[in-house]
Amino acid sequence: GNNGIVQVRLVGLAALLMLICVSAAEPAPLPVLDTSQARQAAELMKHADNDGLDPTQYVSGDTAALLAFARDIALGRSGTRSPKSEVALPASDFDPQAVVAQAIREGKLAQLPDLLSPPYSEYAFLKNALAHYRAIAQAGGWPRLTTAAKDYAAGTQAALVRNRLSYEDEVVAGDPDADLTKALKRFQLHHGLDTDGVLGPATLAELNIPASARADTIMADMERWRWMPRVLEPDRIV
Repeated sequence: GNNGIVQVRLVGLAALLMLICVSAAEPAPLPVLDTSQARQAAELMKHADNDGLDPTQYVSGDTAALLAFARDIALGRSGTRSPKSEVALPASDFDPQAVVAQAIREGKLAQLPDLLSPPYSEYAFLKNALAHYRAIAQAGGWPRLTTAAKDYAAGTQAALVRNRLSYEDEVVAGDPDADLTKALKRFQLHHGLDTDGVLGPATLAELNIPASARADTIMADMERWRWMPRVLEPDRIV
C-alpha cells in the first residue's frame, strides 16, 4: 500500500544522502600531469629538503608522491606528533589536495611550496635559517673551541672566538673590531644562558654544538609549525 511506497522512497532518499556525503568527503582526483608538469613536480620533490623534509620519501615522482609531499609540507608528516602531548591542536580543515589540483590547472606547480607551507613569518625565518646552517655544515662547520677560550681577551683566543661568533652574529661578521664581550652576551641571551660575558662551561658547550645539530633542531621546529592552524586565534597563549 501507500506505507510501502513511502518506506521505499525513504530508503531511496537515505541512500542518496549517503552517496552525497561520501562524494563530498572524497576529494576530486588530481588532474593528470603532462610531461612538463611531471618534470616540474619531480624537481620540487627532489628539493623537499629545503622545507626540512626527506626527498627520498617522494622518489616515485607520480601524483601520489606529489600529494604525499603536499600533505607533509602543509600539515606535517604522519606520525610525528607526540601522543603524549598535553596540548590538543584542532584538526586542520586545510585541503592540500585542492591546492595541488588548482596549481596543476593554473600552471603554478613551481609555487606549491609557498602555497602549501605554513603562512607565518616564523616559518619563513626558519626555512632561511635551515639553509644557512646547512651551508655552514656542508662547508665543514665552525671551529671547535677548547677551555683555553675562556681567556678570549688574549690575542690568539680572541681571534678564535671572533671567528666562531662570526658564523651567527652579523655584527661580528661585518666588523673585525666588534666588541667580543657584547657579542658573547648576545649569543648567551639568544641561547637562554646567563648573559655575563664569561666563556664558562655552559657557554662553551653551546658554542661547540655543531651546525648540523642546529639544522636538525630547526627542522623539528618547522615540523611543529606545520601542526598549527592556518589562522591563529587572536587570544592565545604563546
